[in-house]
Amino acid sequence: MLIGFLAGMVSGFFSAGGGLLLVPYMSSILKMEEVKARATTIFCIFLLVFTSRLLLFRAKLY
Repeated sequence: MLIGFLAGMVSGFFSAGGGLLLVPYMSSILKMEEVKARATTIFCIFLLVFTSRLLLFRAKLY
């Protein structure tokens, strides 16, 4: 939870992606392969973009 909060704060304040913190965290602390860590963050971004697009489309704000 804490790493997610920190990634959100960095993303909001500095316009940096959450992967800036999440990829090193997942590869060093969770011992995940770097390729899988990057793929996981890209997948999370995809879900966020897809959900946002769906909501904007339903509200006719596109």
